[in-house]
Amino acid sequence: MAEGKIVESKAKQKTKKFSFHKIYKTKFLYKSMSLRKIITKEERERKETRNKLILGIILVGVMLINTAGYAFISGGKTEEKKIIYNSIKFQLYEDGLWHAQKEGIELATLYNPKETENISISFYPNLNDYSSSILYYEYDSKQEGMDEINRNIGRFSERAQFVCINECEADW
Repeated sequence: MAEGKIVESKAKQKTKKFSFHKIYKTKFLYKSMSLRKIITKEERERKETRNKLILGIILVGVMLINTAGYAFISGGKTEEKKIIYNSIKFQLYEDGLWHAQKEGIELATLYNPKETENISISFYPNLNDYSSSILYYEYDSKQEGMDEINRNIGRFSERAQFVCINECEADW
């Protein structure tokens, strides 16, 4: 008898196991095969329009945040430098030169007037003295000085030319 009960209980366990899997598979298939709700063309277009609008708003927001961030970050680095010297306003531009305007003529120099206060000259040049004249540079002149003169006075002169005062290494 005991053997018969064991056999019966094993058969019942197999049946229970089989029916459990059958129920589980049926529920799984039912959930995975659920049908989508039928929607009209207007509803679909309305959803697409809404999604595009949301995406557009998000993109515009990201662009605004990026622009504002760039403005705040770069805004602190650029300092506008201005100096007023003898009632002439000198302003440092991005090209690294100090620009000033007097009597309608713009001049640009590497140094501002406060940096050159201690430099003295024995003559007082006038722009008319160089108008339609030749600018002569000594052969051994420094390039920085020649650039400064050419930038400001050279445009009023006829031309610029090198000269030798003593012996020159140049072959002219």
